Amino acid sequence: SARAHAASHPVIGTRMQNCTSVDETLYRSVGLETPSFVEQLLPQLVDLVRASRRLPVGEEHAIRRGSREFVQASKDLGDRTLSAAHRALKFLDPASHSETRSEELANFNTFIDSIDNVLERVDTCLQDALTGTNSSSSNDPAASPDLQRPATSSASASGSRGPPKPQVRWRHLVDNNRTAFVPRLLVKHHARQPLQPEVVEAQRRAGMRSGAQSEESNQRIGGFAAPLPHPYAAELQDHCWDTSGFQLVEPRRYERMEDTPLVLVSTEDQLREMIQEIKVTCTGKEIAVDVEHHDFRTHRGFVCLVQISTRQKDFVVDPFNIFPQMHMLNEIFADPSIVKVLHGADRDVTWLQRDFSAFLVNMFDTGAATRVLHLQGGFSLANLVSHFCGVKLDKKYQTADWRQRPLSEELVQYARCDTHYLLYCYDRLRNALLTFSGTPGSVVAPADGVELVVTENGVHSLQSVLERSMELCRQFYSEAPFDEADAARKLCERFGSKHRPLEEHNFGALKSLVMWRDRLGRGLG
Repeated sequence: SARAHAASHPVIGTRMQNCTSVDETLYRSVGLETPSFVEQLLPQLVDLVRASRRLPVGEEHAIRRGSREFVQASKDLGDRTLSAAHRALKFLDPASHSETRSEELANFNTFIDSIDNVLERVDTCLQDALTGTNSSSSNDPAASPDLQRPATSSASASGSRGPPKPQVRWRHLVDNNRTAFVPRLLVKHHARQPLQPEVVEAQRRAGMRSGAQSEESNQRIGGFAAPLPHPYAAELQDHCWDTSGFQLVEPRRYERMEDTPLVLVSTEDQLREMIQEIKVTCTGKEIAVDVEHHDFRTHRGFVCLVQISTRQKDFVVDPFNIFPQMHMLNEIFADPSIVKVLHGADRDVTWLQRDFSAFLVNMFDTGAATRVLHLQGGFSLANLVSHFCGVKLDKKYQTADWRQRPLSEELVQYARCDTHYLLYCYDRLRNALLTFSGTPGSVVAPADGVELVVTENGVHSLQSVLERSMELCRQFYSEAPFDEADAARKLCERFGSKHRPLEEHNFGALKSLVMWRDRLGRGLG
């Protein structure tokens, strides 16, 4: 045992008299040279802080950066510091850092989030010590599972804490306390009119453009006299559907999944290559688009995947490492010569705006088409694909945690299926709309060789779908200051009794609770 070993070493034995149970556990389980680890840690940390304060800053740092020796020494010190921090975090929080690299800690938000996770566990351990309880599954306190098996104890220490928050990587792009949304659209692709002056001015106030006062650049954006206009309002207003879209087409059947190339996109170069390929191969044609979204462990939610299918390939875009560059999708999304086919695009449109400042011009919503046609079996994507393709989509991952990385093959294939069959369904839906008689449930998959005839009612049906799709594109994501009274009233309407409304003082307490919850949620990310 640790004490038996200490008895044979007088110096260690003397130190063991004053060390804590944490020291003993570390000494025994980690194999430290001295049992007084915690005792000696504090003065070491004090010396470290003192040394850090001697580092040059401001003008002195700028002058010293003219020396190659200083630059190289700074780099070496930075690399060693990140390596040491990474080793410590792998020990303290292996669930978050088992597959990370030390250089990833250069993103300071990642480092902060990791420290937060560790402090959550420290707080739980302190609470256990005060209450005399044990959150771990072990019955032996001396075993200290938090030290020996931190990967398994982390879940118990912080409830059902999921994977590390990926949003820390783009925290600089999101302010949960802002009261107005300003698009990060500095270059307006496919513009018929320049970006509106109100949007440009709002971007200056947000520090996105030069000309903003330095003290304003970091302030929260709010207080606009009126909501900002949609950046592509003019382009959407002027857009006209090609007359060829009102003609029957020969549906182009999808390739088998195993015969269709799958391209995974996760870097800026890969994103550029995908966009360039789509511009070359799909101008005047169509692409299928879908997104996977997460909104459970985050205040506003964020897009976790963007799926794009052409007639030749399936692309799955992982935005986590390229959030600041995802606005480049406007090169294809705002191109009026490319039809973007989505299913149930109500929220997809605003999610793309909020996270990537990506805007859709020329979109066809297959969900709206199924409603106009009164498609038998319902209006879901699964029913649409089953109806026209005879393929049963497995929707067991519909509520999956799309934050997890690396993505499993099952999740990638699930995401891919959402767009792989959609262009063929688009062809079939257009023909079905143009030939629609207006009788509910009359849409069937006709046998090969059956001649289809465009009807007047069918043309109106297609026009109604296009108009509905245009309305969705005209949506513009917005934010407003939190109204605790309105939120409290909605809770009362949902859960309260109309016959026994809350008294004034109880309603005031509910408002305070709602405000506290909102403030806490914004702070947690």
